[in-house]
Amino acid sequence: MIYLPPVAEMTLVTAAGLREHRTDWSDQASINLTDALRLTVQEDRRNLSAAARSASIAHAGRIRDLVEGDPGSSKNQRDATKPVEAVILVEYDVESSASRVVQGGLGLVFGGVPGPDGMIRRAHLVLFDIESGEAVWWHEAKAPDPREPKAARRLIEQLLEAIEGETGS
Repeated sequence: MIYLPPVAEMTLVTAAGLREHRTDWSDQASINLTDALRLTVQEDRRNLSAAARSASIAHAGRIRDLVEGDPGSSKNQRDATKPVEAVILVEYDVESSASRVVQGGLGLVFGGVPGPDGMIRRAHLVLFDIESGEAVWWHEAKAPDPREPKAARRLIEQLLEAIEGETGS
């Protein structure tokens, strides 16, 4: 198994409940997660090259499709003899102060939390079969704010514990 660079998608939830992608936050979170991976996973088990980063970004789109579809149907369909790439995607919403003021001042709450879909704060660890490109195993966890280096490190450790516990890898 080879770990590719983690991908973070940070968004700001506005007073209207809309999500605005924040590239600067996403980049910082990706750096923190990559640093945490570098400290946690042996060098021969990770590929943090620019080409691997591009592959991670491509895989991230497929991970979102899994989340929106029915991810349970393929989980743990892994053939342990086939080589896999491990990709981490973190999706994290930050509520704007204007959103908190509007909701508090008007007594509004969008389904109990900001935004039409609620606050998204999750991390995915997905194994992709290198030969077929298919997702063969995944795990989802609640994510802390990956812009904080210590939180990013805890998240990487938590995801690695999950994969070791479930797959023995």
